[in-house]
Amino acid sequence: MIQYTEKRQHIRVPLTFVTVEVFAGNNYDEVDSSETYSIVDISETGMKFISKERYEINQPLQLTFILPGSTIIIRASTVVIYQQSHNSLYYTGVQYTDLGLVEFTLLKKYIEVLTKKN
Repeated sequence: MIQYTEKRQHIRVPLTFVTVEVFAGNNYDEVDSSETYSIVDISETGMKFISKERYEINQPLQLTFILPGSTIIIRASTVVIYQQSHNSLYYTGVQYTDLGLVEFTLLKKYIEVLTKKN
């Protein structure tokens, strides 16, 4: 029997009914449009979302989202780490490359609360 070894250093927690607005490009000033997708899971260092778009590995993306129970908009610069196709959709994994201290702290506390509940 093959055993899976977790390689992630940070716990990912599932999110339901939370969306992320995705802007392709290095910064918000360079993009013409955005797409909104559902977040699958999130961690202190990245997230996975379901998209209709195919993104390239290492492609920079700008994300905007709000965590449940919060009113603070989180803006994060990210890079695509992987993308896996499933039917006509893509599971896209991104890693944060620029996340403000307030946003990081909010995200970390949110994940801590969720992991203590389980």
